[in-house]
Amino acid sequence: MAIRPRWLLMLSLLACVACKPNQPEAVATTPAGQPAVAAPSGDTPRATPDSGFVLTMDKVDAYYATIAKLSTMAGSDDDADDVTAMDADESVDQYIARIQADPKAAALITSAGMSVSDYAHTNEAMLAGTMTAGALESGALKKIPDGVNPQYVEFVQAHKAQLAAKIAALQKQFGG
Repeated sequence: MAIRPRWLLMLSLLACVACKPNQPEAVATTPAGQPAVAAPSGDTPRATPDSGFVLTMDKVDAYYATIAKLSTMAGSDDDADDVTAMDADESVDQYIARIQADPKAAALITSAGMSVSDYAHTNEAMLAGTMTAGALESGALKKIPDGVNPQYVEFVQAHKAQLAAKIAALQKQFGG
C-alpha cells in the first residue's frame, strides 16, 4: 500500500529536521526591526504560546498511529487527503470542525486513540516545532518567532533521535 504524496512530504519534512546533527543550543536574538519570518497568510489565529496545548511523546505516538491509519484510508479514498490536510488559512478550530464533519476521518482518528482536537493540535505543534527547530539549526532564524510555542520547538530538539526513528519506521511501513 503506497502512502499518498502529501503524507510522504510531511514525513520527509519531519525526518529532515529530526535527523539534522545537534547544533549549539545558544540562540541569538534578531536585530530590532528585522522580521524573523514571513507572517502566515490570512488573518486566522494560529496556536500561540498560551494556547494551553502541551506536546508530549504520548500525543506524538498517537499522532503517528493516526497518520498510519489515515494513510491507509487515503490509499482507498480520494477525498481523505483533503479532509485531514490542514489549510494554511484556517484556524485550528476550523480544522477540527472540518475533520469532525467527516465521520470516516473522525472515526479513524479516534480509533487510533486520539481525539480529533488532539490530532489537530499535535499536527500543528509538530509542524511548527520541526520547521522552527530546523530554521534555528540552519541559521535562518535567530530566535523562536512570536506565535510559535517554544515548548513545541524544545520538544522537537530534545527528542530528535526518537522522532527520527518513529518517522523512519512510518516511511519504511509505507514504502517512503
